Amino acid sequence: TPAQLQNFAKKTGDILPYTIVAPLLRKCRTALLDASRGQPIFALDNYGVQLEGVLRNWATDGEAHELEVADGEGKRSIFKSHKEPKFSLARDWQPWLSTRQPAHGGG
Repeated sequence: TPAQLQNFAKKTGDILPYTIVAPLLRKCRTALLDASRGQPIFALDNYGVQLEGVLRNWATDGEAHELEVADGEGKRSIFKSHKEPKFSLARDWQPWLSTRQPAHGGG
């Protein structure tokens, strides 16, 4: 969440105003979901039901988020939420993460 990122930055001696944090999080989410398209994922719905499949598509419209996941048999499921999606990345993503350019400051 924006507040979590701001608190983390504060602990490291940086100040990140919301006007920077919100677009930064959107940019990060977009890059992550774009890179995940066509990749195997685990999606968890609001009831704790997990689906293993391939991310086919995603969309965000304001506060509404949607993921389209296809299981191994080709059945497509749509996950919708009005909350920010949560992500947990496997170690396999480490090379991709280490090639990303800093979005704010740094070099």
